[in-house]
Amino acid sequence: MRIGICDDDRLVAGTLAEELRDLYTFDIVIVAFDTAFSLLTYIEDEKNEPLEILFLDIRLREQNGVRVAMEIQEFWPEIQIIFSSGYPEYAQDIFQIEPVYFLLKPFDRGCVKQAMDRAVKRLEESGHEIIRICTQGEMIALRLRDVDYIESNRHQLKIWCGRSCHELYGTLTSFAKKLPDSFLRCHQSYLVNIHKIHRMNADTIELFNGCRLPVSRSRYRQAREALLRYTANSI
Repeated sequence: MRIGICDDDRLVAGTLAEELRDLYTFDIVIVAFDTAFSLLTYIEDEKNEPLEILFLDIRLREQNGVRVAMEIQEFWPEIQIIFSSGYPEYAQDIFQIEPVYFLLKPFDRGCVKQAMDRAVKRLEESGHEIIRICTQGEMIALRLRDVDYIESNRHQLKIWCGRSCHELYGTLTSFAKKLPDSFLRCHQSYLVNIHKIHRMNADTIELFNGCRLPVSRSRYRQAREALLRYTANSI
């Protein structure tokens, strides 16, 4: 999950970033900005991945945070915005854009958690599919679009998200029932996210990240047909 923090006080932004890392065990990437200009520049660059949640100070030097938020929503309509300010009187200005929450500075840990939980719930309801797993005694949330593939070795599963690997106990067959059709079974030991496939032949699938997965003879036809359907629907 990619989270933005835009605050002209770098100490405040740094403290909030540490708070978020302490509170949440699922994979988060935090991008910090200290001006509205740097935030908007990031957003306008198509090479950058979209932010899903944004903590935005209402007063950014000479900029109005509410107007900045309106510009951001034109690029990323589904972004969840959490406003913050040291002045409660600014709260009356924020409802033009239906924010997730208004945080009063200095931040209260409980309020930060409540704001984040609400934002994550909104993302789930808006179609950002998330799966929750129990690994090493912790319950964590993973975005399905971040999952590259799932590997099985007997009753141990490994969920690969880029360089991150999350291990849990279970069978691939039972875990597959929790996943959408965009995950295909290419081998007895592998489930792959169809959105991550770069190319496929009779015995190998290559992902965009260069990873290569085996394709079993018995599953090749079904996997190929699923990939063709996805390709046709994407055109």
